[in-house]
Amino acid sequence: MRNTPRADRPLPESPGFPLVEVVVTISLLGIVGAFALSRFTRLANTARATTVATLGANLRRTAEAAHAQFLASGAHLSASTIEGKSIHLENGYPGTGPDGIRNVVIESDGFTAHEGAGFVTFIRAGAPAAQQCAVTYRHAPAQSPVPPETDIDVSGC
Repeated sequence: MRNTPRADRPLPESPGFPLVEVVVTISLLGIVGAFALSRFTRLANTARATTVATLGANLRRTAEAAHAQFLASGAHLSASTIEGKSIHLENGYPGTGPDGIRNVVIESDGFTAHEGAGFVTFIRAGAPAAQQCAVTYRHAPAQSPVPPETDIDVSGC
């Protein structure tokens, strides 16, 4: 004999959640997670771009401080001391070699340095487009009053 519910007898209560409630809850969590993920990704990109811009400002300040020491010496220094570290000067500004600007830059954690002829590029690690999340320091041209260039690219951060 089959046990069929009758109008005078209530249906048995289930101790769990109905399938519809579980599906709706998981869907809502997925939607909220999608919004949160995009916000956190944007926040990480902004943080990487800020560290690149800060490093660029530090490179400029270091070059200005070294050049001020160079001028104060009567334009005779071949090396300058900044924050207790000696840096090689080229044309009155920090050079791009390992004993130049790279020697004095302290806030370079999370960056890799790539040296070329007359420039050094600090590339931010972990960036989606690493070459486009970088700062490049170019030394001053010979016998020119033009200060070194610091190019900041945060388009790929």
